[in-house]
Amino acid sequence: MKYLTKRQFALALGVSIRTVERRVNAGHIRLSGRTFGGHWRFTTQELDRCRGIKPGLSPFEKRKRWTETLARLRSPL
Repeated sequence: MKYLTKRQFALALGVSIRTVERRVNAGHIRLSGRTFGGHWRFTTQELDRCRGIKPGLSPFEKRKRWTETLARLRSPL
């Protein structure tokens, strides 16, 4: 299982680190744990969940859904 830092997690979602912090504090994003130094860690499964990707999908389906999510986020309101 791969773990991501707060910065890596935010970059992968295309949001700020502060947004990730707010979402964790509000309970929308689950921490996988903390290092002994107190740094936050997230799993790639949590990243997929935040992206709206269901577990067990093929890499092709994951990429397709991620592309659709990005298009939705980039489109004007």
